[in-house]
Amino acid sequence: MNKCRITMLIVSSVLIISFLACAPAATQPTPPAPEPVMVTVTCDQFSKEAHIVQEATAAVGSTITVTLCSNPTTGFSWGEQAKISDTAVLKQTSQKMVAATTGMVGAPGNQEWTFEALKAGSGTASFSYSRPWEGGEKDVQTFKLHVTVQ
Repeated sequence: MNKCRITMLIVSSVLIISFLACAPAATQPTPPAPEPVMVTVTCDQFSKEAHIVQEATAAVGSTITVTLCSNPTTGFSWGEQAKISDTAVLKQTSQKMVAATTGMVGAPGNQEWTFEALKAGSGTASFSYSRPWEGGEKDVQTFKLHVTVQ
């Protein structure tokens, strides 16, 4: 009888181990992606104040999108590269012009930059609206974004 019990115990153990080996592994839920940060300054805001400073808070790994009113048909433009005070905290990943949707020739559109928050700390992204050629007006409008990354 002992041999029968031992055999049953071994067979039961092998079956339990086999079932456990085939069971899906317990997985940790994927943490949600950090919320993106969106900052927009309109033409109306710039017509009231030419030099604007704002603050934003972002999580490590999040994206920060800055959208500024722009009208290149006037000869003015924002530089393609923002001036970043601490490139270990903020990294510019893209820049593009978004045309006006009014269908009117010469209507202002937007210029858009995307940044990645790399690590905890703080940094500033600075922008200058100028006529880039020699002798052209410089810093007619400016925008500074102070970013705290947590």
